[in-house]
Amino acid sequence: MRKHANFARQIRHYRGCGTQHNTDALVLDLTDKPIPGLYAAGELVGGLFYQNYPGGTGLLNGSVFGRLAGRNAGQAAQ
Repeated sequence: MRKHANFARQIRHYRGCGTQHNTDALVLDLTDKPIPGLYAAGELVGGLFYQNYPGGTGLLNGSVFGRLAGRNAGQAAQ
């Protein structure tokens, strides 16, 4: 028998916000200038939820921006 109760709470999985980025997956600062060496992909990236429909963009976002961010970060590291 358990001595303590288990608690569960609801969390938000998708959010309608996130970092702003350019087409190279570089994160933009508050003046829309790229931050050198800072790349974003997946659920961290904002601005992709058109018509308030996040379910259709999650896998595509991670695939496309993950590939871009990985490739560009690798090239920048050389």
